[in-house]
Amino acid sequence: MWGSVTALTRVFLNVNTVAAGAVLAGLLVAGLVRSRAHGADRVARTLGAAALGLWLLLLVYVTIVLSPPTLGVRFSLIPLADTVDGLFSRNWDNVAAATAANVALFLPLGAGLAIRAPRASWVVPAAAGAGLSLAVELTQGFLVRHGAVAADDLITNTAGAVLGWALLRWWGGHRALTPAHHEPGRAEPESSGPPRAQTGGTIPGN
Repeated sequence: MWGSVTALTRVFLNVNTVAAGAVLAGLLVAGLVRSRAHGADRVARTLGAAALGLWLLLLVYVTIVLSPPTLGVRFSLIPLADTVDGLFSRNWDNVAAATAANVALFLPLGAGLAIRAPRASWVVPAAAGAGLSLAVELTQGFLVRHGAVAADDLITNTAGAVLGWALLRWWGGHRALTPAHHEPGRAEPESSGPPRAQTGGTIPGN
């Protein structure tokens, strides 16, 4: 257990990661608050885009820069085989910690997409999570040549992105998902064209 905790601490609790994570959380909270107050207007979407950009940099830092090169590369391509086997082994706590970390790492992706693209369905964070996770796995396996190339990582990362999207939608409510120009209760702009003829009134002379 302690080996897994030490590795996760080195990756997630170093000064750079904590600082970037705090700024990322601030951007997501600000975007959520703005969306709840004003709908998904330009400011809210800009905050969501900034959060996504910072998260992408953090993803590269955590998965590529901080990945120990001395571990080499390991391939595990049978979906959920390692996770299921590990959860029923003596080292179940290590596997549980790694799985939770993989899910948590992609939560901001789904949350940022819910703010940046409020009309998107769950398919968008699922596709983005799967695509970016696959890019990370291929980079680790064939470019930098260190880290684990695992189907389980792809599954848990994708699940994290969808979960982040769902949580943001739940916390934000319908206003956070409604573009500003379609915000419920907002008056429609007056037409600049000629006035419409009134209907239902009395006809002059009758």
